[in-house]
Parts: sequence; C-alpha cells; structure tokens
Amino acid sequence: VVRALESSVYPYSRYEFYEQNLADFSTKLLWAEGFNFGGARLSPRGDGFYLVGSSRFYSPDPAQPWNYYDMDLYFWDRAAGAVRNLTADFSPCVGLDMIYAGQRGETFGFSGDGRTVYFLATRGGRSLVYRLGPDGRIAEEPVDGRVIWGFDRLDKTGAFVYLAGSLERTPALRRQADGRASELLWDVNAGLFDRLDVARTEAWDYHAPDGRELSGWLTLPAGFDPARKYPLVVFYYGGVIPCGEVLDWQLQGLAGRGYAVFVVNPRGAVGYGPAFADEHPNEWGLKSADDIIAATQALLQEKAFLDPKAVGAFSGSYGGFLAMTLATRTTLFAALCSEYGIANLASYWGAGWGGYQYGQTAMPGAYPWNRPEMYVGQSPLFHADRVRTPLLLMHGLSDTNVPAEESAQMFTALKVLGRDTAYIRFYGEDHGMKGKFENWVAQEQFLEYWFDRYLKGQGLGWDTLAARLREKK
Repeated sequence: VVRALESSVYPYSRYEFYEQNLADFSTKLLWAEGFNFGGARLSPRGDGFYLVGSSRFYSPDPAQPWNYYDMDLYFWDRAAGAVRNLTADFSPCVGLDMIYAGQRGETFGFSGDGRTVYFLATRGGRSLVYRLGPDGRIAEEPVDGRVIWGFDRLDKTGAFVYLAGSLERTPALRRQADGRASELLWDVNAGLFDRLDVARTEAWDYHAPDGRELSGWLTLPAGFDPARKYPLVVFYYGGVIPCGEVLDWQLQGLAGRGYAVFVVNPRGAVGYGPAFADEHPNEWGLKSADDIIAATQALLQEKAFLDPKAVGAFSGSYGGFLAMTLATRTTLFAALCSEYGIANLASYWGAGWGGYQYGQTAMPGAYPWNRPEMYVGQSPLFHADRVRTPLLLMHGLSDTNVPAEESAQMFTALKVLGRDTAYIRFYGEDHGMKGKFENWVAQEQFLEYWFDRYLKGQGLGWDTLAARLREKK
C-alpha cells in the first residue's frame, strides 16, 4: 500500500510504503521518503518490492539543482529493511515519460523465476526495454521500434508483448521472446498506411560550439522538392521530459500543408543522463530558449531549402512559456503560438495545483520573496514590451495546472502595447484543451491558419475563423 502525503514545507510530497495483512487489515510502515514516485510491485519471490522513483531523494537543501523527474529502479529488501538503487549507473530514465507517448502497460515485470527484471526506460527521444539480470547487469532487449508504449509479461518462458511505434508508423502489437526476433501480432493501422503518403522524417542533431549535443529530427514537407523554398515550423517542449520519436498527426498535418517541421529537445529533459536533466531547475528559459534558437539557426544555415524569413514555433505548457519567452528574446521567428503557457512565474507558482508542486524541481528553493529577480527577470510578462513577433495564445478556461489567467495577462499586456496577438479561449477545457474532439480540431485549425497567415502570406483561413468567432458573440 502506498500513501502520498502533502506538506507545507519543502519537499511538498512524501510517499509512505506499507505492508497490509489482508486477514485483519493491519498495516506496517516499511519505508518512507520524499521523492517522485512512478509505481511499485511486489517481488515474485516475496523478499521485498520493486519501485520506480527519483534518481535522488530530496535533499535537506532545497536549492540543490537536480531534476526529480529523472527516475531509477529501486528494490526494498525485506531482510535488510532498506532500499537500494538498482540502476544508479544507468543513464536512461526508468519509465516512459515523453511528449506524444503515453504509458500503455507495465513499467516493469519479471521472468518466470522472478530473478530477472524487465523494465521500460526513456533514452533520448526513444523508450526501450531493458533486462536486469540476477548478476546486476543491465542489457537492452532487441525490440523492434523506436518507442515502446508499454509491455506485459506473456508467459514463463521469458516472452512478452509490447506496443512499438516510430516516427513514421503508429504503434503495433509485437511479441518478443528472449534471444529471438520479434513477431508482429497485430497492426491495426496496416491498411490505413497502405493508402497514406506519410511525410519522411530524418534525424538532425545540433552540435553546439561548446560541445553539447541536442537531439532532433526534421520532417520534410509533402511533395518535397530540394530546389524549392519551404516555411519551417519548430516544435519542442523544453520542460522535464523529451519529445518522443513517434508519429504525430498534428506535425504530419503541418508537413501535409507544405511545412518542414523541426523537433528539438533542449537542455533539461530526462533520458539524456543526469547532467543534461539537471540543467532544468531554476533555468526558466535561460538555457532552453538559447538551445532552440541556436539549433534553429544552425538548421537554417545547413538546409538551403528552408526559408529563414518564414519560421514559426509552437508548444504547450512549459513549451508555451518558452514560446512567450522566445517572443521576448529574438526576432528569428515570424510567428509564434503559446498553448496553455506560463506568462508570470509568481502567479503560476501561487495558483493551480501545478505551480508549487512542479516547483519542487523547476524552482527549488526559489520563492517570490527570496528570488524576485528570477520571478520578474525570467517571466515573459515583464518583458512584453520586447515582443515584435505575432503571438497566438490558446488556453482552456478550466485549466487546473496552468490557470488561464497566465495567457490572459500576456494578451492584455500585448494589446495595451499594440502588438499583433490573438487569444483563443476554450470553455470547459482543462490542460491540453482536448476534452472535446471539436476543440481538439479547432485548436489545430487555429494553429495552422495562424502560420499560413504569417509564414505563407495566406490569411483567408484565419480571417474566416475569426469572423465565425465574432458571429458567435
């Protein structure tokens, strides 16, 4: 039994692990710790339990800069009454945690004798299956696919089934037996892909002058002709988790409309090792925005078919914050879109359930009263007068994570300043704005027409949607 507790002091969350006797329902506290929890399972051998949690426990010093979304696999040993880290020297992040990829099965499972543990781990923009043997050695399973969406043990022979997808294919169900090639069991979209012309995607990594590397990939526009010039749309997240190397219909839709689409993972994301992930705490756009700008500029210099005067960028949540930040930091982009983004770090921290909880890793030890220079200096709202790029804001009015007032504040500031902006509000929508299918479609239409207007000079679609909104009023 796992109990999550909240506290009024740092750390704000704490987990307690109990053993419960089902005969009389008595409980015994086994272990307690302040960290980020990702699941637990009893050992088949009955000698303890396995759990997924932060690679490091909370330190008494809240200013210690580490990313608590970076996860490891632990074992609580019943005989010793203590926990040990099984993946301390393992660089990927245990579990599946990335944009556009969600958990669809177990994070970890066991062999028939319970001595070998199989687990998912995020490595860059990929999630893969690894095997932890009785000798403590970790080996990668030869699965077929870039992103494993989830897996389940199938039988005692060591076989398991999993969902595997890639940048150009939706997930398919496969069976993997130890030491053998995988077997395709079911591809529900096989017939669909026979009729589709999926845009081609190629890896493109950014190598900075200081030696750091950022992983990314470029999706080419439909009917690609290297002799032509194409507008570019950049997507990123920039928060604690990477974009996954999975097929995404929104990005494919942009490619189908004639855009090249560049996805990049800036510093701060898990899956690239602890040092890379630990760049996230208290950075709030100082490093991640620079990474996006530098990688985009390098891509434009290398690819002659990209039009440097027709570049847009968008993302949501922390990525929405970065869209606003980019608008205050550069004129590289001809159009930007922030979806359910953060404008004011102080109001975000103090409102909604996401602010102070996420603040455990995003702003450790930093509060409006002891770090006002960060809350003001790194909030886009306080630099709205620097914005020269058309900025589209979209937000759900029932967002409990990032309150809609974040977009409203930025919109008000830009209107007062006479800047080119628009604010689309979705009534009843929470974080992500995808509660209703028609709203999901609408937000993609607004995004596409915004880019058409400023990157292609085609404003009819946007003007038509705007007219419809005015008629509804």
